[in-house]
Amino acid sequence: MTEQNLSKKNSAARWTKALLVVSLAINLVVAFAVVGALWRFGPPPGDRENHHPKAGPALYVAALERDVRRELFQEARRQIPKGIQSQSVGLPEVLARLRATPFDAAAFGQALEEDLSHSDQRAQALRSSLTARVAAMSAEERAAYAARIEAFSKRNTKNNK
Repeated sequence: MTEQNLSKKNSAARWTKALLVVSLAINLVVAFAVVGALWRFGPPPGDRENHHPKAGPALYVAALERDVRRELFQEARRQIPKGIQSQSVGLPEVLARLRATPFDAAAFGQALEEDLSHSDQRAQALRSSLTARVAAMSAEERAAYAARIEAFSKRNTKNNK
């Protein structure tokens, strides 16, 4: 009788150990899948709102409400000539000049200058739209906007020490 009880206990112990090992393996697969997805695709969309730019022009745009940002970009796009609205309009030419054999530094410089000029035009359109948007704000709205900019910059300073 004791021998039967021992064999039942040993059988149950083996079964429990096997179940625990399988459970651990499944948990590890799920954990690595989640970590891999975050690494590959970045944080979920809701979490992106918590990641603010460190400084520069993006800080001023990020401090605006989402719908205001969308309107601001639409206004800026209307100011930009149709041929240069895409951010990568000059990129194919720059890449072609980089890959050319023999390399022509002057042609590369010219393509790069043209692409950067388009970037400057897009940035200027955004600056003028932002300036007009802020000029149309009331004193209270400007104060709230300034507070958001300040909060974003302080938050970034704390996170990047």
